[in-house]
Amino acid sequence: MNTRSIPAVLAFALASALWPAAAGAGNHLPAPTAGLPARALAIGPTAPASEQTHPKVRPARGHPATRFVLELTARQRLGATTGSSADYRVTVSRAGGGCGDALEISSAAAGAHLRRTLRPPSSAGWCRGRYAGSVILDRAPSCAPQANGRPVACPDFMLAPVVVGRFGFTVT
Repeated sequence: MNTRSIPAVLAFALASALWPAAAGAGNHLPAPTAGLPARALAIGPTAPASEQTHPKVRPARGHPATRFVLELTARQRLGATTGSSADYRVTVSRAGGGCGDALEISSAAAGAHLRRTLRPPSSAGWCRGRYAGSVILDRAPSCAPQANGRPVACPDFMLAPVVVGRFGFTVT
């Protein structure tokens, strides 16, 4: 038996259990290679409407020192549960690069209204221009240690990141 295929098989099984639509769509990834963190992978497909977070940013226009407020709705429980974990990764970038921001939301109840502040990324503030943001759902196995403290073998994979919302704002 080829043991290199086991993570892909486990990924498919977990994907099928957590997100049935993923089973036929091939929305699973083997473990990242060459030490690349799983979170550095490219943004994945867009989630179905039922999983969209409908993010909004206020104000829609600001200045370099503005603190923008991101509001969204958690569509599922975030955090570690038995056997799996889920969190939202929020990325903000400006056309032309630079002056971006990122944050992670790793704990929330399903249906919770969430508010997070997007702070200027440096003491110089936001660069002028149009910013685009994405809310990405990351799902992975969650393998807690045994009661005796010994580690548990954990599948080495992560489900494909899924875009669950997009937003934008402008800095003048």
